[in-house]
Amino acid sequence: MDYKEIIDKLVRELSFRVGIPNIHNKEHQSIMSEILSEWGEYEVKDTIFEFLTERLYIGRYWKW
Repeated sequence: MDYKEIIDKLVRELSFRVGIPNIHNKEHQSIMSEILSEWGEYEVKDTIFEFLTERLYIGRYWKW
């Protein structure tokens, strides 16, 4: 399964569990982590959370 399929499946499962998903909400991130662990998708989990926690330099400020 490729990343696009996994992310699509993850968003659908997260929507089922929380309603409208918000990937920046820490509680929703915790649930996403649980889902990916349940599926055994540890490498995908690492990649997704590396992206979500990356800090971006925008203008003069660091943003999450």
